[in-house]
Amino acid sequence: MFEDKYKMSDAEEKLLFEKNLPSMIYLAGKYENLSTTLLDTKAIINNLTISGVKPDDVEVVLNLKAAYKYIVGLPQTIQFGIEQIQKINLIIQGAGTPDAGKFRTKTVLVGLTNEDYVPAIPNEANVTKNLEALLTSQKSATEKAILLMLTLSRQQIFTNGNKRTAIVAANALMYQAKVGLLAVPEKKMHWYLSQLAKYYKTGRADQLKRWLYEHAVFGIE
Repeated sequence: MFEDKYKMSDAEEKLLFEKNLPSMIYLAGKYENLSTTLLDTKAIINNLTISGVKPDDVEVVLNLKAAYKYIVGLPQTIQFGIEQIQKINLIIQGAGTPDAGKFRTKTVLVGLTNEDYVPAIPNEANVTKNLEALLTSQKSATEKAILLMLTLSRQQIFTNGNKRTAIVAANALMYQAKVGLLAVPEKKMHWYLSQLAKYYKTGRADQLKRWLYEHAVFGIE
């Protein structure tokens, strides 16, 4: 049902990634409500000094750049798993941030439109087992990537940076399998986040998974 839409060569996947890296970082920043424009993002990525951008926003962009560079540097033969996901979160939060890359041990509140979502404190063994089952399943790489993104977003296994970690981890799977990339279009971001909030409460992912498959997967024909 969710077969890979694209089957690309190493060169095509690399070209797709390099061409779209600024926009993927820009869109991932939207999860943090960054005020940076796409042009700002491109300038920051290229280490140019720009005025009017908060230092914290610059750090978010640079950490996302580093996280994406990390995933494309992974060996093609590696079995992607929780160790790499923790490393992605460590980079995204920043190595100097307490609890970065570590399983969350405290209760967090995720503010939704009408109420708060309180995800359970993650059990490391259970999370690792369930993610391993997903990542080694017979599902297509694209379906695994979408489910990984939704699962990490909802479970909130880290103290911070969960949605950013989720999208980078999902793209690690896409890149490794050479099946394109994954990004929620900017014009659909508000809708996606509203649907993600509903998914947090219900745990029912089918409709959102289908939408992501149809609207967020892209590649070279």
